[in-house]
Amino acid sequence: MSILPNTSLSIFTVTENAKRPGSPNFHGCFYCRQAIGEKHLVSCVLIKKKVKVRMTVEFEMVEPANWSKDEMDFYWNDSSWCANNVLEILNEQFNTEGSPCLCNAAKFEYLGDASEPYSEER
Repeated sequence: MSILPNTSLSIFTVTENAKRPGSPNFHGCFYCRQAIGEKHLVSCVLIKKKVKVRMTVEFEMVEPANWSKDEMDFYWNDSSWCANNVLEILNEQFNTEGSPCLCNAAKFEYLGDASEPYSEER
């Protein structure tokens, strides 16, 4: 499935699942305001797609002082060290008042689409 070209309507039909409690008397999509049975607008937030991203985070780690760059790269990437170990390190370094925040250390880059558009009505 894909979004229809050169039109403001998607291929996805609005159902009862697009209604929200915040607008109980409106019988359509809470977000794009299309009626039940009509097509969602292409710009509707209920039309989603998965995308592939790269996240880069700069932070400090503690390692043996005599290790070279090659030894550290091997340890982190090719040894039995599990990358999940970094989650605890990140939580310790970026835990601000009980709420972890990576905003000042993380950068995101869009790499491409990972799925076709789909409806996320619930």
